[in-house]
Amino acid sequence: NAEYMGTGCSSTVDGATDDISIANEFASIYKDLFNRGYDSDLSFIESSINEQISSLNSSVCDLITPELVTCALNKLKSAKSDVDNIFNSDCLKNANVDLAEHLSNLFNAFVVHGYVPLFLLRFALVPIIKDKLGSMTSSTNYRAIAISSLIIKVF
Repeated sequence: NAEYMGTGCSSTVDGATDDISIANEFASIYKDLFNRGYDSDLSFIESSINEQISSLNSSVCDLITPELVTCALNKLKSAKSDVDNIFNSDCLKNANVDLAEHLSNLFNAFVVHGYVPLFLLRFALVPIIKDKLGSMTSSTNYRAIAISSLIIKVF
């Protein structure tokens, strides 16, 4: 996503010179990581988690309290963007106390039902320069970080 490229990226990367071409260059590099499907290890982990969730007592699922959510909200770093750039972490940190109550209900529902909506699992891979003294025009001098949903970070 070109909007995340920011000022830390060179205006030329691997011969690509415009934002779209540079974004497409990184997209082709990170395609395998981004499109990674389930493998046998992930399937085993998923089934193990599903078994553990289904055996939980409903009183255990009420452990995500508004106080715990407030604590997690306060630990968010300031001015961090959400994947969709609609709001930043300061909005969550400075929200009315009712937000923590609603989020605790939401998070408990995630645990009870073993389901998190796909839109909350969205992320954007953003290239970050590895070595500021190295070549900024070479894609091998970049690493990817994932910008994800702030709500999921709190969860």
